[in-house]
Amino acid sequence: MSVASMQGGRFAPTEPVGWDRMDLLRQVDDDFDLAVALMEIFLEDAPQMKSDISVAVGAGEAERLACAAHAYKGSAAAIGDRDLRGAPPSPHRGTRSRAG
Repeated sequence: MSVASMQGGRFAPTEPVGWDRMDLLRQVDDDFDLAVALMEIFLEDAPQMKSDISVAVGAGEAERLACAAHAYKGSAAAIGDRDLRGAPPSPHRGTRSRAG
């Protein structure tokens, strides 16, 4: 989703599946400018978070993967992503790299 689709105080009807704009607005007390700022931050940070996940998978580093996935899931949930919010929790404890 691009921030451009949120112009004029209205969201485009083609928002991503699983994304709940009303949840995001509730989380920020209907502060549209704050909602837009959060979306901009997420859209800026998401490519690096996805890359961190891919690198951890490629390297077989389970602990690094768990941390990267948790960061991405938390960021997505903060902007109203319903799909990731319902995903299983990231395994933080007891996770060890098989490479080491």
